[in-house]
Amino acid sequence: MLDNEVKLRILALLTESGAKSITDIAKQLNLNFSTAHKYLEQLEHAGFVRSKQETENRLKRMFYIQDFCIHVDPDNIASILRGQAVEHGEEAYADFSVITDYGKLERFNKFKFAKPYLDRGIPKNTIEHSFEAIQSQIYTGISLIELRNMFELAIKKQNSSISTAMSNIAGSRTQIKTFLNYISTQYPKAIDLHVNGDIFIENLGTPYLFNFSHDLSAITLFDDISGLKDYLTQLTSIIKKLADLYVPEHALDSFNYFISRYTSKLSEDKVNLLLREFVHAIEQLGIKMYIGIDMGMPKYLKLERTINFLPEDLMGYEVEAAKNAERMISIIKDAKSKNIHLVYKMWEIPSVAPRLVQDSYVTNMIPEWQTSNSVYFNDSRLDAEWKYWMRTVRVGDLQNISINLPRIARRSKTPTMFKEELFNIINEALEATKFSFELVNSLQNRYLFKKIKYIHLDDSQYSISLVGLSEACAIMTKDDASKHVRAITTLLREVNDFVKNKEIDYIRISIRECRCELISNYFFNKDAKLFKLKENNYAKSLFDEKIGCGLQKYFNGGHRISLPLAGFDLKRFLSNDGGFVKLE
Repeated sequence: MLDNEVKLRILALLTESGAKSITDIAKQLNLNFSTAHKYLEQLEHAGFVRSKQETENRLKRMFYIQDFCIHVDPDNIASILRGQAVEHGEEAYADFSVITDYGKLERFNKFKFAKPYLDRGIPKNTIEHSFEAIQSQIYTGISLIELRNMFELAIKKQNSSISTAMSNIAGSRTQIKTFLNYISTQYPKAIDLHVNGDIFIENLGTPYLFNFSHDLSAITLFDDISGLKDYLTQLTSIIKKLADLYVPEHALDSFNYFISRYTSKLSEDKVNLLLREFVHAIEQLGIKMYIGIDMGMPKYLKLERTINFLPEDLMGYEVEAAKNAERMISIIKDAKSKNIHLVYKMWEIPSVAPRLVQDSYVTNMIPEWQTSNSVYFNDSRLDAEWKYWMRTVRVGDLQNISINLPRIARRSKTPTMFKEELFNIINEALEATKFSFELVNSLQNRYLFKKIKYIHLDDSQYSISLVGLSEACAIMTKDDASKHVRAITTLLREVNDFVKNKEIDYIRISIRECRCELISNYFFNKDAKLFKLKENNYAKSLFDEKIGCGLQKYFNGGHRISLPLAGFDLKRFLSNDGGFVKLE
C-alpha cells in the first residue's frame, strides 16, 4: 500500500495539515483527481486514513490520517508477504500512568488519547509538537483531565487556526452524559478546584456505582423460590447482572439470617455443598464480595421487624443463623479467596470469640452511634440513618469528592483560618455533589440502571473524604498529630455538623477519611511542586487501634483500621467503642 512516493506524500500532507478533501489533495500535490481518488481509496482500505462526509456549503468527503505504527524488520516483511497479521508492539503506550476520569490508574495510551483530536482534523504534527511542549510537566499519576487541559492549551498556543476543531471537540463532549461534562457546564469552579489539586472528584466519567448492597429479602418477594438451591441461583443471577454493569464491589448483608429459612430444612452435607457451589460461582465473576454474617441478634430485627417486606418469621432463626455463620466461616477459610471477604457484624460481646479468618472484617454494631443496621464494604459504610433499614439495601456509593487538607493547612496561618477555608472547600464539594445528583436523577429513567429496577439509585450515597488529616494537624501544630486527639475530635464534630446543617435532604452525604493511596499521592505530587516538599506522601492515617476506635463514629461514610489477625483482641476492640477493622 506504500509502494510509491505519491502515497507517502499524501500521508505526509494529511499528517502536517490535517483533514483534506480529494480536490484539496489533488491541487496541493499537483495530481489528477482520479489518481488522488484511487490512492486515497487504497490507503483507506489499508487503514492508514479514514474518511467521512461533511457538510459546509455542500456535501464534501474529508480524509483524515489514522494513527499507526509500523516495524520495518525482516520478520514483519516476511509476514506481510505471506499475508499474515503483523505485531506492532506497544509504541502506543508511554512510560507513565494517568488517573482516568473514572479515578483509576492506567498506563497512558498515546494513540487512544490522540484519536478524538485526529478525528476532528487536527494535524498529526500539531499533536506531536504539543506533546513535546508539555513533556517536562508530565509525571506518573497525573490526572487525565489535567493532562488534557495542558495538552489543549499547548495546541492553542501553536496555531489559532484550529480553534474550530477544538470547538467541535468540546461540542462532542457535551453530548456525552458524564459527570465531567455536566459539572463543567453547571459548576465549572469544581473542575478548576480538581485541576488545581484542592479537591479530587473520583468519578468524572459516566455515572456508575462504586459498590452495591443486595436486598436478600426482595429476592423472595418477586420470585417463586422453592428452596436454598433456587434462592442461591436467583441471587447469583442478580449479582452477575450488576457485575455486567461494571459494579466492582458487592455486599450480602445478614446473609446467615436470610438463608436460615431454607437451610433449616436440609441436611448439613446438603447445605455445605450448596454454599460451596455458591461461593465458587461468585468467585468466577471476578468481583469483590463482602458477605455480612450477624454474630448475635441484629438490632433491626428487634426494632424494625414490623417493616413491610421483612419476613415475619425471621426472628425464629437465631440458632440456625449461628450455624450458618460457622458454615460460612469454614467455607471462606477453605476457599482462600482474594475476592470474597467475611464481615463479622458483632451485635453483642460474645462469651466465646468466633473463629476469625484472614482478610476478613469486623464491625462493632454495639455502640449507640451505630444505627439499626449499617452495611460495610472495603472502606465504605452505608448508614441506615437516612431512612430506615430497608434503605440500607439496593443502594451503593455513587460519587466521592476528596479534599486536600495538608494544602489548606499550609495556606492557613491560624487554626481559625484553617477551619474557615476547610468549610469553604467542603461547601464547594457539596455544590458539586448537588450537580452530580442532578445528572444521575435526570438519567436514571434512561440510563443503563433502568435494566434492573432492583436498584434504589436515588437513595445511593455521595461521600466527602478527608485526605491527609494527620499531616494537616502536624502542619498546624508543629507536633505529632496523635497528641491532639481532642482538637481532632472537635474538628470532626464540626465538619459533621456543618454538612448536616446544609439541609441537602434529598442527597445522602457521608464523611470518611480517605485512605486511597492513588488520590493521596496525586495531592502530594501537586503539593510537592507547589511547596517544594520532601515527605513521601499523604497516605498515613491519623488513626490506629488506640486512637481510631473512638473517632470512627464521626465517619458515617466509613473508616477502617487495618490490624494483624495474629494477636487481635476482639473483646478489647468491642469494649473500646471501635467501629470497623480489617484483619490482615
